[in-house]
Parts: sequence; structure tokens; C-alpha cells
Amino acid sequence: MQESENRYINVYAGVGICILLLGYSGIMPQAFKIWADAFVLLLFFAAAGLYGREYSISEQSVSEFSKRAAKEIMIPYGWMSFLVVAGHCAVMLISPVRFTREDTIDMIWDMLSLYGGDILWFLPVFFIGVTGYWVIRRKLPYFIALILTAILAAVICGINGIPVYLYGKGMSVEVFLLQAVYAFWRGCVGMLFCAVGEGAAMLLAYLENKKLVMILSGSALTGLGTFLALKNQERTDGTISFRYLLTGEMIVYFLTAICLCGGLLFLCRWINECSPLEALGKSSLIVLATCLDFKVAALAEWAGDLVFAALDHDFLRNVIMLTVLIVSEIFLIWLFQGYLSFMFGKKPKKNK
Repeated sequence: MQESENRYINVYAGVGICILLLGYSGIMPQAFKIWADAFVLLLFFAAAGLYGREYSISEQSVSEFSKRAAKEIMIPYGWMSFLVVAGHCAVMLISPVRFTREDTIDMIWDMLSLYGGDILWFLPVFFIGVTGYWVIRRKLPYFIALILTAILAAVICGINGIPVYLYGKGMSVEVFLLQAVYAFWRGCVGMLFCAVGEGAAMLLAYLENKKLVMILSGSALTGLGTFLALKNQERTDGTISFRYLLTGEMIVYFLTAICLCGGLLFLCRWINECSPLEALGKSSLIVLATCLDFKVAALAEWAGDLVFAALDHDFLRNVIMLTVLIVSEIFLIWLFQGYLSFMFGKKPKKNK
């Protein structure tokens, strides 16, 4: 996100990253993870739709927008994937028992097919969803695009069976193509939430000076979404996951995500400014790309477990985990925004 008067967009992305980190950190109770899994990755599509509406991305040429999106999303995916694979190769040489040659080949295969790793899978899916949506918006008015993406998302989630079909199969051209198709499918589901974000931008423009309505609507939608998320998990007694397009009761899943994405957006618009969250929002891609695949969350959990083993104290364990998580991500943000900024499609900062 660039510097702008619409600071709440960065606040919104920052809130999303906080929820993502806490959900993977092991600090929060299981109910929080269930709640976060119901919507948090879809929130970033909504943020992209919101940003696109605010800055009239639908008026840009398809080639111009696609090149910019590829530079800012797919270049990081390529570099982060390379670093993760290189790290696994190094560990394999040091400790062959922990990682085998077959594990590394499988990882490279998944990266090349865009199936992705622990969380890096989200980057090509995000690229496909955001680029695809704005290509559609170049051709169609908003409400037709909304209906089209809703139908497409429902059909894809309704017939989703690729992960089950792929389970246990060896590497082949068929498997490679199906993994690539699956990345595309997930991106198509994300298009719906780009449309949700764009629609929310229109509504926010109407509610510009109605702060009380914003906070009441935001609180009500967040509460309703939370209730639906827990009910959906309870009824299905299974995992709700955007990664594997496991939706439980599909209508409830989409209503949950729309309510939570919209509710938090209204609250962020009401807050409007919060420098720490804005800074986190601007660095959201770095945090998202490193929190799992770079084992930051695992490092934080390991440090917390050491403290717990020594002191048998849950509160101190959680404090240590949160501290390690924050310090590690601050270091990585500094590293990738400065010396390694070329990995995120930007020119390195020159020393003054």
C-alpha cells in the first residue's frame, strides 16, 4: 500500500496480519484459530478490492496492472520459494534424517506448480484473484462482476475434489497441471472477495460522516460473523480452510467471511489512523511470506516451550512467544525492505 489519505486501508491490512500471526502463533485458544481460519486470508482480497476502488484500478490497462501485480506479488513468491528450498537443502545436508531428497523434490514441484508451501501458496492465488477480478471489471459493470464471481465461487467450492484426487499420487504431468488448476480455482474464489471489498468501498463513501453507524454496523457484523464461524465449525465437525476450499456449509461459510471482512473494515474505517497497524499493513506481504515458511511462528513456539519447561508458567510462555514473534518479524521487515528489497520487486534503498 502506498502513502495516501486513505490510511484505514493500511490499518485494515495490519489488522489482518495481526489476526494471521496470532492464529498461527499457538498463543491464542483454539476458538480464535477457528474464527481466524473462517475469513482472515479472504480479508486481503477484500483489501485489494477496496484499494482498487479507491484508486480506480479498473481504469488502468490490463497489461499495466498485470505487470505491476506480477512485480509486487510473483517476484516475492519466486525469491521466497528459492530461499525456502535452499534452506531445506542446507538442513538436508546437515541432517539427512530430518529432510530427505524426496521431500525437497516434492517441495520444488509444489512451488513450480503454484501449489505452494506452508503459506507461500497464497501469493500466486492472490495474484490470480486480484488480477483476474480487475480484468473482469475492465469489461463488466460492478454488479454483474459481483454476480459472476459469486456464481463462480459457489460452483468451484461445490465441485471441489482436486486435493482428494491428488492425495497419494506421484509426480506426473497430470498432477502438475491439476495443482496449477487448483491454484487458479482458489484465486477465482478470492475474486468474490475483491468484489466484496469494492462494494464495501462504495458503502463507506456513503457512510463517510456517519461514524456512529460505522461502529454499530461494524460491531454487529463482526459479532454475527463470529457466531456463524463457530456454528459452521460445530455443525460440520471438520476443518474450515480456504487453502483446501473446505467450506463446511457453503452459504454459511461465505456469509461468515463477508460479515467478518465487512465488520472489521467498518471498524478500521472508524478508527482511520493507527501508526503501528499502518506500518504493519504496509509490510503485510513480507510478514505473510515469512511467518510460516521461514519458521518464525515455530521459533516463537519453541522459545515459549523452553520457558514453560523451565518455569511451568503459561503467562510467561505466551509473553516470550509474542516477543520472539514480534522481534523476528521486525528484523525480517527491516532486512527485506532494506538490503533485500529487490526480492519484493523494489530497488534497494541507497545509503545516504
